[in-house]
Amino acid sequence: MRSPNAWAFLMFNPQKSVKIHLGWNEDDYQFDIAKPDDPEEYMRIIDVAGVIGCDHLVFAPTNTAISDRNQCTDA
Repeated sequence: MRSPNAWAFLMFNPQKSVKIHLGWNEDDYQFDIAKPDDPEEYMRIIDVAGVIGCDHLVFAPTNTAISDRNQCTDA
């Protein structure tokens, strides 16, 4: 059984709602920030997320300058 003090670490009591924007709603994984136009498009998404009040954003575009999906060796 947990001690009563353990709940202090498990309970999150925010004073306001936390808004998180998930970029895959715009298919951000298809953007390649190594291409000249795609970082500008991603900045548009970030700016709009800020306008609608998002506190956080998941950033997960492709970057072919450092990796290539075709070279992935995961099963």
